Parts: sequence; C-alpha cells; structure tokens
Amino acid sequence: MKKRILSMLMICTMMLSLFVPAALGEKEPVTLQFLNWVSQEEGTAAPMQETIAAFEAEYPWIKIEVLAVPVSDNVKELTIMSAGGNPPDVAQVHSDNIPVLAASGFLAPILDCVPEGFKEDVGELKLNNAGMYNGINYAAPWCDSASGFWYNKVLMAELGLDPEQPPETIDEMMEMMKLAKEKLGEDVAILGLDTTVRTIGFYHAYGFMMAFNDGVSPINGQEINFDTEGIRNYFQWVRDLVKEGYVLPGLRYGQFRPYQASNKSLFGYDSPSNAATILSLNPELTREQVYENWGMTKLPAGKNGVSYSAAQYHSLAIFEGSENKEAAGLFVDFMVRSEKANRTYQLVVGWPTSSSEMMKVIPEFSENPFLVQYAEVCQPTFVSLPTGPDYAEACTIIQTGLQEAYTTDHPIDGIVANVQKQLTELYE
Repeated sequence: MKKRILSMLMICTMMLSLFVPAALGEKEPVTLQFLNWVSQEEGTAAPMQETIAAFEAEYPWIKIEVLAVPVSDNVKELTIMSAGGNPPDVAQVHSDNIPVLAASGFLAPILDCVPEGFKEDVGELKLNNAGMYNGINYAAPWCDSASGFWYNKVLMAELGLDPEQPPETIDEMMEMMKLAKEKLGEDVAILGLDTTVRTIGFYHAYGFMMAFNDGVSPINGQEINFDTEGIRNYFQWVRDLVKEGYVLPGLRYGQFRPYQASNKSLFGYDSPSNAATILSLNPELTREQVYENWGMTKLPAGKNGVSYSAAQYHSLAIFEGSENKEAAGLFVDFMVRSEKANRTYQLVVGWPTSSSEMMKVIPEFSENPFLVQYAEVCQPTFVSLPTGPDYAEACTIIQTGLQEAYTTDHPIDGIVANVQKQLTELYE
C-alpha cells in the first residue's frame, strides 16, 4: 500500500512539473539577475522593490534576483563578474561607464534585446546619451540622472537675497557664497561640489570645468585641450573654494544631502530625484515643503554667458553572457516604458521619464516643479562627456590633479601641465 501511494505521489509530481510551463503560457521559468545600487539606498529601495514585484506579476514566469552593490563599486563588480564568465543579466550603469564595459565585449546591443517600438518611444538622442560605443547602442535610457543647480530659498532669504533669483553666473554665485560665509554658521555646507577622485567626481565638476574653458572639452577624441588658461583658472577656483571654506573637500555629492535635508546647505548640484532623498532623510518634511525650501535651475555660467552640465543617465544594460536576453529585454522595456514602473519608481523617486508615451499618459510628471524646471531650463544645457575605453583612467588623472590643487600649495601651472602630459600619453 505504501509503495502504491509513493508511486502515485511521484506521478502527480511529474504531472505537476509538466503542467507548470503550460500554465505560464508554455513559458519556461526564468530567473534574471539584476545588479543595481538603488535597491540598497534610502529613498529608492522600497519603490524599486515594488516595481520589481509589479514586473513579476505581469510576467509570472520571470523572477528577478537583485544583486545590490554600492554605486562606487558598480563598474568594478561588473568587470570582475563579466571577466569571470558570470555576468548578471541586467545591470544599472551610469551612462559614462557604458563605453568602458562595451569596449571589453561585455554588453549586448540593446536594440537586439528589447521589443519593437522601444527606439521610437524613447528616441535616438536619449538612446545615444544612454550609452553608445562605436556607433552601437549598448544601453537603454532608464532614468535621466543629470543634475541641476539646487538653491536653498530659506537660506537665501536669511541672507537678504531674493529667494526667487538664483545666481546666473559664477561671479554672482561667488558673491552670494562670500555673504553666506560671513553670516551663516560653520555647520553650513555652502556649495555641495564633489571633488573626489572617481568618474562621478569628474562628472560632477564637468559643467564648471566647461564654463571656465569656454565650452571646450578637455578631451576631444584623441585631442587633449587641458593645459589652457581656462582649466588653470578652474583649478585655482577649486583651490580657493576649499581655502575659503565654501566647499567641504573630499565629500561625495551624496554626502551633502544630509546638509540639504536639514537646510544646512546653500547651493547644491544634484538630480531632480534628490527631493525623495531629502524626504527620506528628514521625515518631518512634506514634499510640498521641499518644493518651497528649494529651487532648481541650470548651473551658473562662466565668462561667455553659457551654462553647461554633463548629460548622464542611469542606464540599463544587458550582458552578452546572459542566456536570457529575451526575458532581460522584457524587463528593460517594462522598467523604461510601462506605466506601472513609471508610477511606482520614476514618479515616486523624482526621475524624469524616458518614455515619450508616458510623458503624455501620466500628468503628474508635469506637476513636479523640479521636473518642469529640469525639462525647460536644465536639459537644454546638457553636453556629452568625453567617454570611451580610457575614460575611467582619464577621470582618475584629472581628479588626482584637482585633488593636488586643493590639498597642496604646488603651482597650478605645473599641476595642469602634468595632467596634460599624462592624458596625452594615455590617448596616444
């Protein structure tokens, strides 16, 4: 009798295993590994979890395994995994790092993976800015993460300044910061500028660097334009900012956010989604109060009167080593273009949508004052970063030189000339 029952159980189990794929529309179960940093950050972890749950509900044969890695370790971890033959299926990557991974052969062309209609919806320009290498799009534009210039209306009013008139030029900003240094306490971060030795540090500073260099990129293909009067003035400017106490040196830009959440920061440089981070850091605030306390506009301009900011996306890339590219393409398409993802993640966190269709479908995108300013004032100032296979090393060289400028009294001319020499050798 026991043998008969056992045999029947085994038969039922086998029949159930055959039935499951049929119940899922003849789809074999798939597990996708999704490496990202937002799943372990305040302000984004919960919306990301809800968005993934929504995807799994819509595609029940696909499960998402989250690999949460700090943003500072993102490229290093992806390189190690890919070189070891064990890449994730999908990863969140800063757009300026896409060419580095693509040049190593780690990424699959994104348009080969996503469903039809993707390119038409997001547009060629966004696709190209999200991550192109050698004329091929290797990433999807998930969240437009370029930054705008944040100004604290509360502190500006305390200083006797018009809280609706942020500085339009670097010279105006310097005058306001001088006043702030005289009147505000020592616990105020006057300008939240990232000066760290990393690619994000270079990205964060690129707009100011371009302003001082009259819009000429320090790296243009194989041509190096670093040893110029504008770059020397920029290095001297950063040295002076640190010396006068306007900038707290060595802080990553995310480390300025607690100051912003407590109204202890006058000026910052961050993305529209920073509103959600401020709310997570200071639960006593409402979203309306954040809008009242802060404004956002384009970066102050240099002598030529033109404002510049580096274009950047939180891009989604699919890896060449993935055995589930079709399922990965569905996940990327859902994250970028579905109404559910745009409502539970982009809208909640404060990112602009990359989908032209969702911009029409979801009116709340046009009700967020930061997103309106971002679209109308900030985006027209965006310029491409000089990305490529040598980009990360170039950023290290430049930011190391900048660090030398604000931590030593070495002649600026010599520091800049040495950076020019190293860059020239790198790109030969």
